Amino acid sequence: MVEVRTDNATVKGIQADGVCVFRGLVYARYERFKPSVKEPLQGAVDATRFGTLCPQRSSRLAALLGDVDGLSVAEGSLCLSIYAPDTILGQTSSVSLDGSGHPLKPVMVWIHGGAYLTGGSEDPRYGAERLVRTGDVVVVKISYRLGASGYLWDPQSGIANLGLGDQWTALEWIHENIAAFGGDPQDVTLFGQSAGAHSIQSLIATFGEHCKPEALFHKAILQSSPVGIIMSPREASRIARAFRKKLAAVCSQDPAYPSSAALASPGSFEPLLASTLLQSASMEQLLDAQAAVAGMHTGMTFMPVLPDCTNVPAEASGLKVVVGYAAQDASPFVMGTLGRLGSTLVGRAVVSMVTRKLFSSAGLRYAEKLRAAGIQVETYKISWAPAGSRFGACHCIELPFILGDYEDWTSAEMLQGMTRAEFDTNSASCLHSWTAFARTGHFPPLSL
Repeated sequence: MVEVRTDNATVKGIQADGVCVFRGLVYARYERFKPSVKEPLQGAVDATRFGTLCPQRSSRLAALLGDVDGLSVAEGSLCLSIYAPDTILGQTSSVSLDGSGHPLKPVMVWIHGGAYLTGGSEDPRYGAERLVRTGDVVVVKISYRLGASGYLWDPQSGIANLGLGDQWTALEWIHENIAAFGGDPQDVTLFGQSAGAHSIQSLIATFGEHCKPEALFHKAILQSSPVGIIMSPREASRIARAFRKKLAAVCSQDPAYPSSAALASPGSFEPLLASTLLQSASMEQLLDAQAAVAGMHTGMTFMPVLPDCTNVPAEASGLKVVVGYAAQDASPFVMGTLGRLGSTLVGRAVVSMVTRKLFSSAGLRYAEKLRAAGIQVETYKISWAPAGSRFGACHCIELPFILGDYEDWTSAEMLQGMTRAEFDTNSASCLHSWTAFARTGHFPPLSL
């Protein structure tokens, strides 16, 4: 065990193999469909156990990635986990209090993907021990509200981009607390994949609204952001209306719901929808309604709604950004839609087309937009895949090489056929590039 003491708290974590891990720290609490409120570190905090996931259903990429069991789901709190080298704890400034002279370490903040519907920072496959040992960095993994809970769009009722707001709250918490864990709040790199990368785009787009007077992050790595998927306020409003109606229909089928009879009466439930339904429905009912509208928008039905998710405000000009993608990013989604046809010439052509539209060409255009705004930008492309893989260099292919251990990913279908030597080689390249960028602002070329 290891303890970190702050002015108001003693945080107990786990220490092993040169890394200290503090799991499931609650950084914010929230009431349903209201903004999250930052939670200070106070008293005795047990950070030795995994935290909770935000409410969700199973991922459509579970087979591709391998499934995970044993994590609990909870509503009302948001957690993060911190991984730090065990040599630098106890610092509160740029030099440690014990006189050892160790400077605070660069901070890397992981934002998970999952189409804004699934995933969580506490997924054990996202362990960051190797990042810490390889790169001499502090890693923080954050959770945020998902699906309708995080991205239902009803700004007139104060419901707008709540999940994105959670991410900003997490960054504020990190800025205020990370020095106690050995991290430098003035050197923060965000890295995220898929919806996590898209989240970083949205954080950059709203940078000027939240980073005053100090920047809450300084560098970013966007891994396969679906840049080509956008959500207009008009479309988001249409989905919100459909969601409310589906929720009313779901609740009307439940005899235990207090107003089920009224909800089942045509035209009689609108006042209830406006006032109490979102609050009084169970989380299962909310998830049922969410699933019922899942096909209303291509790609992601619930996501940040911004005038332009690729906006680059002047305040963000000092950032350093890496934009990357995989050569067949779209293959899991195309194959999920086309089935066996996905492996034919036609299917491969569709994979190439969708990859260009959503990931590669769209990502490179975004990179050029960042450069035009004065941001230092580097790019990468991953082309490696296991021999004979039907998915190719697909979405998520780099995740096992950055987070977790080899054993955590052995059930991932996208890696079937990979040798341990290939894993070690690919992982060494990714870990070097990611952590070098966090430390120096330069992204060494990948070898995969």
